[in-house]
Amino acid sequence: MNSGVQELGGRELAAKLAAILAVPETLVRMPAAECDLLMRAARNAKLLGTLAHRLSEARVESALPQVLREQCASELALSRHRRQMVLWEIDRLSRALSDVDTPVVLLKGAAYIVQTLPAAAGRMPSDVDILVRRDRIAEVERTLLRKGWQTTPMNAYDQRYYRQWSHEIPPLRYGPCPLELDVHHAIVPPGGRARPAASELIGSALTVPGSPFPVLSPEDQTLHATLQLFYDSDCSNRLRDLLDIDGLLRTFSARPGYWERLTQRAGAFGAAHSLACGLRHTARVFGTPIPDSVAAAVSARGRGWLPQSAFDALVESAMAPAHPDGGAARTAVAAAGLLRARALCLRFPPSVVIRHVAARTLHAVLKPVRPDTEVA
Repeated sequence: MNSGVQELGGRELAAKLAAILAVPETLVRMPAAECDLLMRAARNAKLLGTLAHRLSEARVESALPQVLREQCASELALSRHRRQMVLWEIDRLSRALSDVDTPVVLLKGAAYIVQTLPAAAGRMPSDVDILVRRDRIAEVERTLLRKGWQTTPMNAYDQRYYRQWSHEIPPLRYGPCPLELDVHHAIVPPGGRARPAASELIGSALTVPGSPFPVLSPEDQTLHATLQLFYDSDCSNRLRDLLDIDGLLRTFSARPGYWERLTQRAGAFGAAHSLACGLRHTARVFGTPIPDSVAAAVSARGRGWLPQSAFDALVESAMAPAHPDGGAARTAVAAAGLLRARALCLRFPPSVVIRHVAARTLHAVLKPVRPDTEVA
């Protein structure tokens, strides 16, 4: 491998991945060493399935070296299998919850799949997310446990964290199915600064032909994606999530009135800053077309407490995929840590943040070292 390829940093890798996702034909014209590196970086970023799909759509995968062609074929087969697993889980849920008189709304990847959105192509889902009313979530959980779902084992503190402070119950799993089921009563923790009302989200949900459950409206799906990335995470290695936002914006912006409804909804839910970040960073990385008037209006309403230049620098550093041969840079690890602290402060009151950090620190200190990981 030549030194130029070895020296590619996280931001350069992110830029090159964005370029080949936009124009897949450019990958097959690259030197073999760089092509191999970018394929491995795409895998690390959970984007190899998406890249394989776009190479197939462009009909250029045959120009790749045989080993890379086989990787793409394997990734596409696995993606199709995961899609079928999601649809199977949705069918099981529909049967299990048929007697529960409450709306059930599909979120995120499962919603993208039933709508056959471009964001679902090549996706590798690991869970199914649903949204129900908070006053019915206990009944939904009891019903699912009675019908064969099981709670993920966890300690008493984590159980309390989910049930008292989080926006979902502990993950469930059905038998041997590797997908987790996340049952939400909100799309962000209820004690945070952003307050999207679950009743409004559910009330605006739309039916999908062939799906037993509705999905959020286009603007609410977009806001959920931006909140998940720029409000509820440390942005670490989350290029795929940014690509989701890009895909949603490109798909839904063709619908009349979308931009107006999106900006109004963001203001009403206290999500203007997360939306502004989503618009800014998708335009920077993927060239997402955003009307100037929309970008200006959202940015004016969505200023955060960190200077924009400082926040953007942290996001760019944390979001970039790690070099497949060198791991994450120290700057990326530090940026992710600062953004993790920021996300905690946005999601929870100060007393909860202090308690949570103290509990996690104590758990890490007291956690026994396994014999096979002891240092000689």
